[in-house]
Amino acid sequence: YCDSKESKTRRSSEYALSLILENLSKLFAPILSFTAEEVWKEFGHKDSIFVSDFSDLQEWSDQKLASEFQNLLQ
Repeated sequence: YCDSKESKTRRSSEYALSLILENLSKLFAPILSFTAEEVWKEFGHKDSIFVSDFSDLQEWSDQKLASEFQNLLQ
């Protein structure tokens, strides 16, 4: 909120937060159905959250980073 609306860091942060919100809403939908549906509508979707698919997050996977975390966890 400290950067201008068109700054790269602010837009990047907003995009990351929107991805997190979208995926968390889908994960919480079976438990918090009414709340998740309200979030989904406020997010700008016209259809129900229960007819949406989970996002394909494979494009975000980073094998190098995953192997570093695997070493850390071991």
